[in-house]
Amino acid sequence: MEKKRKKIVFGISRFVYGGAEFMLKELILNLDKELFDIYVITKYGDNGTEIERVLKENNIKIIYSNSKRKFSLEFLFKCYLELSRIKPDITHTHLGIIIYFLPYIYLNKCKCFHTVHNIPKKEGKKIYKFFYRKKVKPIGISETIAQMIREFYNIKYSIPVIYNPVNLSKFKEIVPAKCDNIITLIIVARLYPQKNHKLLLEVFSKVVKENVQLKIVGDGPMKNELIEYANNLGISKKVEFLGQRDDIPYLLKSSDIFVLSSLWEGLPLSVLEAMAARLPIISTDVGGVKDIVKDNGILVESGNAEKLCEAIIKLVDDSTLREEMGKKSLEYAKLYDSSVMAKKHTELYLCP
Repeated sequence: MEKKRKKIVFGISRFVYGGAEFMLKELILNLDKELFDIYVITKYGDNGTEIERVLKENNIKIIYSNSKRKFSLEFLFKCYLELSRIKPDITHTHLGIIIYFLPYIYLNKCKCFHTVHNIPKKEGKKIYKFFYRKKVKPIGISETIAQMIREFYNIKYSIPVIYNPVNLSKFKEIVPAKCDNIITLIIVARLYPQKNHKLLLEVFSKVVKENVQLKIVGDGPMKNELIEYANNLGISKKVEFLGQRDDIPYLLKSSDIFVLSSLWEGLPLSVLEAMAARLPIISTDVGGVKDIVKDNGILVESGNAEKLCEAIIKLVDDSTLREEMGKKSLEYAKLYDSSVMAKKHTELYLCP
């Protein structure tokens, strides 16, 4: 007799280009379809992203709402109706959409998980009571984030830790186009205040040399402001704003040093992808970054321009150190391959 597949409904606000969205895509694609019937509910409409295209090509059912409001009673009602129709065995939410799943979760019996993608205080206390009563089981994306969850929500029970996944296969066949005479720093991050690009540009203006360049990958509301800032610093010829790109693995493997200047983070997928590309990492010591960046990079205090400057100069001037750290980055990245993380999720979903 064929074993009945479990119905699992994932919830996410929308499929834009972000760490949580890429994480969910990798998880869904790597789950065993013989074990699960998979549905996704989103609050907003079809964005036409590569993430959505790939999921649809793999016959994943995406239920759109086309909501126009920040908080929507209409979507709250629609969520309840869709979940009641599907009757899931498991729900797994990401980001703010958890609020819309709570009425169904509260009134019906199913396993419920919520991945905390950011530091808890940035996600808020609205779901505290449901975590506390074990209606929803939070998942930490690193040991540090899990500890923050326990402390912030005053949770006494054990919290599962499943790191963000990285698709190593995307990096294996890429032949980078590196120029031996040029050292390329790269940051992959949305152009938002959280990522603190201004600090990075300020520091880069102090360390820039003839053979050093900076590539900024990502888009967002600060784009024009940052371009103007680079012009004012006199470094516009050494800084490339590449916008949103679909060839991130190629860009990373064509670079020499990955830099992240964020004010806060959960566990940035961009760092894991840089590790998969065999890059040494320079990052601010925020969120769960310290759990994956050890002797494969340099951590500096958030907002500390002097220390960030020192770290960049150190790696720019030492090709041997760059090579050693890059090799360790790749070794660590193998621990977080998408197939490994999907297996850990499966064990969590199916545990009694």
